[in-house]
Parts: sequence; structure tokens; C-alpha cells
Amino acid sequence: MVGNWKFYLLGMVHLTTMESNAQQVSVAATPPMGWNSWNHFAEKVTEADVRSAADALVASGMRDAGYVYVNIDDTWEGKRDAQGVIVLDSNAELRIPSHAVMLA
Repeated sequence: MVGNWKFYLLGMVHLTTMESNAQQVSVAATPPMGWNSWNHFAEKVTEADVRSAADALVASGMRDAGYVYVNIDDTWEGKRDAQGVIVLDSNAELRIPSHAVMLA
């Protein structure tokens, strides 16, 4: 038992090193914050709804407070193919035609 003190001491040094390394990891100043269309509009969201919500984030000052994400959840997924892969719903482009443009 007396000889085990070296392993104990080595273990304590290792844990202390791990703890100090963990404290050096940086995290975001805030969690990702924004607006998600699903809770209010579900699958009935339109491009006008999304643009209106984005404009409201800016006009209300929420963007400056860190709310910078506008999440469009419009049930883009369709059925699954023969391999079980989810396929794009063919009507998704009709609901929000500017998907790609709005990414900018």
C-alpha cells in the first residue's frame, strides 16, 4: 500500500492536467438563437411568412441581441425511396421558391 502513493500522485497530476485543458476550451458567448417557422406555421409556412419574421427580428433589435438564425421548417421531406432514403417533396419548391437565394 505504501508503494501505491506514486500511482496516486501520478493520477492526481493527470486529472489536474485534464481539468486545466478542459477549462481552455472556448464556447460560444450565447447559444444559437433565432426563429423557427414550425411552431407557428408547421407545414403551411410561406415565403412571405419567413421574410416577415426575418424583418421583425431586425426591426425589433433581436438580431443585434444575437438572434441571427431564421430556420425554415417546411416539411421538405417526402416519402422514402426503395432504399429507405428520404426524398425531397416535389411541392417543397412551390412553398418557398427562393430557398437557395435566401441563404445569402
